[in-house]
Amino acid sequence: MTNELFLFIVILFIGLFFCFYKLNNDRVYFGFTLTLFVVFSIVTRFSGFDIDMHTYANALQYSSMSVYYLKEPVYWLSSRYVYSVLDSPELTFLFFDFLSILIILKSSKKLDLPQYFPYLFLLFFPTVMGFNNIFRQFLSSVILLYSWSIILSEGRTKKTFIVFLMSGFTHNAAFLFAPLITVFKGSLKSNLIKFFAFSFGILLALPWAINTKSFSDTGSVPVEAFIMVVFLFYLLQLLTNRFLLIGFQARFFAFLNYLLFLLILSSITMGSAQSKRIGMFVLVLILVPSVRLIEDKFKHKTLVRVIFYIVIVMPTLLFSSSRSFLLT
Repeated sequence: MTNELFLFIVILFIGLFFCFYKLNNDRVYFGFTLTLFVVFSIVTRFSGFDIDMHTYANALQYSSMSVYYLKEPVYWLSSRYVYSVLDSPELTFLFFDFLSILIILKSSKKLDLPQYFPYLFLLFFPTVMGFNNIFRQFLSSVILLYSWSIILSEGRTKKTFIVFLMSGFTHNAAFLFAPLITVFKGSLKSNLIKFFAFSFGILLALPWAINTKSFSDTGSVPVEAFIMVVFLFYLLQLLTNRFLLIGFQARFFAFLNYLLFLLILSSITMGSAQSKRIGMFVLVLILVPSVRLIEDKFKHKTLVRVIFYIVIVMPTLLFSSSRSFLLT
């Protein structure tokens, strides 16, 4: 057993503990979780690089200002600067890991999510694959999560748009999820026209996205599996709410329709690798409403939390594409 896999299992059981119990002292919880996640990051970064992380490590020394780097400058240019200061690929990645962990914890707090959520997020297979391979997508999804937390807690402020732009200019695929800006604040009825118009415009941009994204594959899980998971959650939303959606769940259901259509359309028009990357973004996004659904709709929360936690985390160990990153 590798140190990375051992720590993964330790974090898994600690997260399971938080499905049952809550630490009343927020500072103790924050300090403990931050330290634990940083230790996991240190072990991961000094255990050697996997696949695309070699490319990221080499790119730290580049000085090219080609369009490839300028269209996603938030990571590419900032990482060069951090590397010039730290002079180490491992420390550079640790710096971005640390920022990501802080953002995950802060987003969870702003969204008023239970204490097991950051553990669930970190152990989820799209996060593990992003952390160890498709690094920019991982960073972008974390920033996208933070922009969503700002929308829900503060509204559509200038800060919301700045953070969302940072996500999009870290990985351009994040721009495909711009409709979330229009649907979660203000009058739902008045925003629906804007939402659907915005969604339609984004979907028209898919052909452009095809020509600008990497064609490297992200694992053995077929895109149809992503669609099935999202569709099952779609049904779960309807059944759990007894087809009467109000408040946050109504807003998210509108967005979920867009996510499902986006994923189906991308599977038809894009290559397998590209559509699966969009699928990984989508799965990360539906974690939040999944947890909110458990907290808001179920009386026996503890049992449902544990079942959901195990169902979400186990694929990381079962799928060879994600498990392999913990074994090297």
